[in-house]
Amino acid sequence: MEQKIDFSDLLPKLPPFISRDHVEKLLGGIISSKTLANYDSEGTGPKRMRMGRKVVYLTEDLLEWLASRTVHLN
Repeated sequence: MEQKIDFSDLLPKLPPFISRDHVEKLLGGIISSKTLANYDSEGTGPKRMRMGRKVVYLTEDLLEWLASRTVHLN
């Protein structure tokens, strides 16, 4: 049986916005910026916005997207 992972306890420990360049570092390497760029180009990535020249994610949206794609394997 698959069990969804809850990332909500990370929310208070992270900044409100995370640039694509820093996602890998802030989330312990679980997803790379290149992988996120690929998902974004396919339209399957988390909601994103542009601030100047940077692609950024609202942390809450990023964590919700990760949770929707992650399952706990027994």
